[in-house]
Amino acid sequence: MVVVLLAIYMYKNYMSDLSGQIDSKEVKEFNNELRNIERYFKKI
Repeated sequence: MVVVLLAIYMYKNYMSDLSGQIDSKEVKEFNNELRNIERYFKKI
């Protein structure tokens, strides 16, 4: 569980560093799915 949350946190930081370089529909959908996974693991 901690590993999953850490991976999500690191991915979010990496994507925010890229800022405007990647702005596609697929990335937005993937980020939404990651948020859902993060919420799920925080509830446990």
